[in-house]
Amino acid sequence: MPMRFRQLLLSVSVIGSAFGAESIMPDQLSFGDLEEDPYLYNALLSSRGYTGSASLIGDGLFATATHVVFDEVSLQWVPASAIHFVLRHHRTLRNPPVGRSFTPAGIVRWTSYSDRVGNDGTEEEFSSRDTFNLDFAVGYFSATVDNSYLDRWAEVHIDAEEEVGILRDQRVTTIVGYPADAEFMDPNAIGFMHGTPPEPLFAWWHGLNDFPDTWRDSGGFWFSLHNFEGVSVYGGNSGGPVYVRGDFDEWLFAGVVVGGNRERTLVRAFDEEAHLLLREAAEARGDPGLRRAAGLAAEAEGPRAARLHWTDTSATETAWRILRRDTGTPEEIARLPANSREFIDTTVLPGRVYKYEVQPEDADGNRAPASATAVVATPGQARDLAVAVGNGALALTNGGDRNWFAADGGLRSGDIRDMGESRLRMRLLGPGTLRFDWRVSSEENSTWTPTNGEDIYDAVHLYLNGESVEESGRPVFLSGTRGPEAVELEVPAGGHLVEWVYRKDPYSTEGDDAGFLANLSWTPGPSHPSPVHGSYAFADTDYHGSAWFGAYAADRLPWAGHLELGWLFLRAAPGDGVYAYSPLPELGDFYTGPELYPYLYRLSDGAWLYYYEGTGTFGSGAWFTDLGGGGHFRLP
Repeated sequence: MPMRFRQLLLSVSVIGSAFGAESIMPDQLSFGDLEEDPYLYNALLSSRGYTGSASLIGDGLFATATHVVFDEVSLQWVPASAIHFVLRHHRTLRNPPVGRSFTPAGIVRWTSYSDRVGNDGTEEEFSSRDTFNLDFAVGYFSATVDNSYLDRWAEVHIDAEEEVGILRDQRVTTIVGYPADAEFMDPNAIGFMHGTPPEPLFAWWHGLNDFPDTWRDSGGFWFSLHNFEGVSVYGGNSGGPVYVRGDFDEWLFAGVVVGGNRERTLVRAFDEEAHLLLREAAEARGDPGLRRAAGLAAEAEGPRAARLHWTDTSATETAWRILRRDTGTPEEIARLPANSREFIDTTVLPGRVYKYEVQPEDADGNRAPASATAVVATPGQARDLAVAVGNGALALTNGGDRNWFAADGGLRSGDIRDMGESRLRMRLLGPGTLRFDWRVSSEENSTWTPTNGEDIYDAVHLYLNGESVEESGRPVFLSGTRGPEAVELEVPAGGHLVEWVYRKDPYSTEGDDAGFLANLSWTPGPSHPSPVHGSYAFADTDYHGSAWFGAYAADRLPWAGHLELGWLFLRAAPGDGVYAYSPLPELGDFYTGPELYPYLYRLSDGAWLYYYEGTGTFGSGAWFTDLGGGGHFRLP
């Protein structure tokens, strides 16, 4: 059954039929459309009287569905020499097609596909989703072929494993190709390029529906099938490319059509496993061209710098794009010249998690896929976030997929994708009382109860030491449109980690899809061991830390061994401040606090001192300025 639009077996599907809506159908494109992105990359594939669709996705490389190049009657692969690639074909179909065609030098695919087809066990002209998950192939042309006609290709998005794919984002999407269903379309239109109207489309991810425990198929492949309910691209469109709008409003190739019926279209997305086929095809072609960077790694160099380095595998790049994710969508933060292999980002902030990608670009504007993501967690405390939420003395940091950020008079969780989370952390030393206001704007957990076993989705949660905080046996969370609500949490003695986590499931999106936090305050209990407001304990040590005062040995309190200022005798002052005595006469008795430090008020003469943080080592070598006119001085 070579080159036939294969149908999807739906007898076990839990999906409804287009939600009662009329199906979206492809429209015939105009000749002018063919010169526009993303239509200029598309081609008709023809062999032995059958047709399919394809798209250029690299220098001399194209993607299609595997069953377009496989004879499912004889269970034999169609020879590459029998395949004709006609770029931007746009006329009534003839046999063979009229127009300039190219014959691929080879086709790279998963060879186990033939075994799955042969053992599928489903009805004729139907296939299981397990088989469809390998229904992706990459063809390549000889490096000696005339490249002037094939010198532009689609930018490719690669779905990372263990993350939901980009097709689940409901982005503006178009499905392009060459439908050939004479029963439902004008036979004279067969051979013309068609495309669905670009608009946001919803797709079910079959990893959840069919393999909810592992999200992997019978061979261990990450499950990359997506079902566009209510979208029909007619029969004959196998291999048709699916394009989505990217974060920079560019069109991205995201997968190929592999099956469907009159009410839905099944797409095999482009993921890391599919990229291995692309890389193998590029190597077989023998032309280094423009290639994805390898081995991207990132390390924090202190709280305000991150160093990236990677292996340049391209030969034709003219620039490198440096992409970074912080609170939401990625930003291009730098553009480097060809042959670059390293970059230092000096615009990061303490207490954040950053995700980086690098991407090569050539003189024609073509881009290889962005690299795999490298993650950096910067050390230190996010004092700006603590100030924004009402208490600059508290030790806040970020975790998860996106950073919380200042917004709406407080903090807001990061803009996460499906199955993501945005995590705000605070370390503190009890006992005491933590108070805050929080609210949420999300899909509501209307049916959840403590006993029905359902997961909590699209909600902001409260955790203490990694465990969900509970009230009357019920986890504390907010979902829907709720708040602001005031919360008071009694924290016992000892070191603790408090976390606010907004987490999202892979289904509906409603509201802002975010949690919000404001008016955060901390009141130490009467038996609190430290006079430094907002202190926290370093695990398995005798040291305490403070977002504003730094780290100090606390095993001899009220004497504290400050790592920079040396020995200090500490006493709590009214409000959030602290009185300190230093045996060093240059300092003596002084007062400071979260809103003042590194300014110190010397009590003996009423002088304000400014300390240059990071210059001292346990009281030695610390630099100060006497703002009362005493000039600069350095501790011995």
